Amino acid sequence: MTKGLEPSQIILGTMRLEQVERSLTQWLDFFVEVHELGIETLHVSSEYESYPLVCRVLGDLAAKFPQITFRLIVKLAAPHFDEPDFSAARLYERLDRYRSDFGIDHIDDVQWMWRHALKDDKSRVEAFARSLDRLADATASLKAKQLIGRLLCFPYSLEFAQVAARMAPIDGLVIYRNVDEVEDDPAVDTCAELGKACIVIRPFAAGKAIKTGLAPGTLLRFALDKPAIEAAILSSSSIEHLSSLIRN
Repeated sequence: MTKGLEPSQIILGTMRLEQVERSLTQWLDFFVEVHELGIETLHVSSEYESYPLVCRVLGDLAAKFPQITFRLIVKLAAPHFDEPDFSAARLYERLDRYRSDFGIDHIDDVQWMWRHALKDDKSRVEAFARSLDRLADATASLKAKQLIGRLLCFPYSLEFAQVAARMAPIDGLVIYRNVDEVEDDPAVDTCAELGKACIVIRPFAAGKAIKTGLAPGTLLRFALDKPAIEAAILSSSSIEHLSSLIRN
């Protein structure tokens, strides 16, 4: 029998949860059941249409079941597409919004992105390198105040990933990995060499990998099958689906 996954290897992605019709009470029950399965980390983003729902449910959860808490990975771009350089002030401001929205002081992981000039990767990498001291100072300050745990980079390209993985302020990477996308594997290996962590996004290739006929558990184990990879972000609104991945 194939061994099931550890609950800690699954991060619940909240993207598209708003597409499922449930009452607030039903969503509250869902998150309680998720936690009971042992899945204790959520991936959230203020860019998702599900964000108001997640904020409200987690607020109710804290009020009614204060013993149930989730770790959070928040998605944050600084600089954004229209911002040519890194700004510590914008980073602080965007983190403050998350802390305020969720009524918390500490954010466990930040999925940080450099979005400006995505079509000119060479310039993007060079701009990142020039801003490294400012990013390092900002990150050190946030960690010293215990406002964040780790800064994980979503790189958009292998070149950026390889540079970011070797930079001290970056604690690890968030990457795509599935049976169709393994382009970032060299950067994952770099993280392993440096003792840094990786988290996988899109383990089912946005649903395309399911068409291979392989079982979801098999696909997920493939996505996780690198020493540096600690967990995969999985968007699901089904307790049965999540439970089956852990059991089988």
